[in-house]
Amino acid sequence: MEGTMARLMGTKAVKVEAIDAQRTKETLLDLGIIDKTRKPMKDDGKVLFPVDDARLDDISILSRDGISFEIVEGGCPPNDSHRGKRLVDLLEGEIPGELLDLVPTSFNIIGKIMILEIDPALHDMAPVIAKASRLLHPRLEAIYLKLTGRIGTYRTRDLELIWGKEDPVTIHVENGCRFLVDVTRTFFDPRLAREHERLVSRIAQAGFEPATILDLFCGIGPFSIPLALLDQDLEIHAVDINPVAIHLLDRNVDLNGVNPERITHRAMDARDFMREASEANISFDHVILNLPGTSHLFLEHAVHLLAPRGRLYWYTIAPDFTGKKESRGISMEGALARLKALDLDGNKEIPSPCTKGMALATTLGLHVAMVTRVKAYAPYKYTYCIELSHSKG
Repeated sequence: MEGTMARLMGTKAVKVEAIDAQRTKETLLDLGIIDKTRKPMKDDGKVLFPVDDARLDDISILSRDGISFEIVEGGCPPNDSHRGKRLVDLLEGEIPGELLDLVPTSFNIIGKIMILEIDPALHDMAPVIAKASRLLHPRLEAIYLKLTGRIGTYRTRDLELIWGKEDPVTIHVENGCRFLVDVTRTFFDPRLAREHERLVSRIAQAGFEPATILDLFCGIGPFSIPLALLDQDLEIHAVDINPVAIHLLDRNVDLNGVNPERITHRAMDARDFMREASEANISFDHVILNLPGTSHLFLEHAVHLLAPRGRLYWYTIAPDFTGKKESRGISMEGALARLKALDLDGNKEIPSPCTKGMALATTLGLHVAMVTRVKAYAPYKYTYCIELSHSKG
């Protein structure tokens, strides 16, 4: 007994009144943050729900729903039904043994929809894999098989429904916000949650008030919505060429109780928007340029809209040219030299999108304030956020 209690003390639980237990359970399941390795328990007229310690910030949504709660240590006994089980464990004997090594170890879940990303050799086994996945994630309403990577102007994927209801729209919770996402017609990557949180925090700490923000390629609003919820004097302009994304952004404004006057959103080409803003002599204190593969093509236009004190957050793709997750004090010349060295293929130099953009930024007299390696993009390549400014520091 003593050993069991010691194991439990390192965990977190949400304690609510019994009258609020059902609503709390439904919300926590929708959030996807219930710890399924432990069971809920009753304690002196209250109910404790085990939660993922890494997702505590998202629990604030309970307050918005009028539920009073307390986060406590310990409690909630182990749930042995699927404890320690992996997808590959559930598939033993269900698919040929030689294919088990190809079974994924992580899941791409958006709201109540799973995007099954599996090796083409497993595609014929997709229904079996989907059935096993549902045992691990019982709140799923649909499972889609990914057929292609991001393609086209809207950066969407070809998906095939293999189980569940034929409705690609779901509500995804991220960093305390709710987002309506259409998994078939809009771009959204739940693996960028930490980066969304980091950049919002970075902008909040800049201390520019009042401040104007331009969120180019804004999608359904994973930057714009949390920025609008900050207790700061911010004016946000969100732009995306995909009208479906902008429609959902508008709905996400309502869904999160955002003052609609804080966000102006436009469904239009980024170049057209920047040309209009330039002709009207409009500038911005923060510009988010989040189109990693081709953002260097928009860089010069974005720089011309940057206020003298402003910061430009340029997302791009490059090999590992810093050797660190986060780097400060990098000179533009040094970064460019390192990138050019990494671009060499034998005696031939093949510039990466980052090298092209960095060369342009150098000619524009910009300075690097910070470089953040966001996530792996492809073998030996990463998505980076490079923070640029007109002045050093």
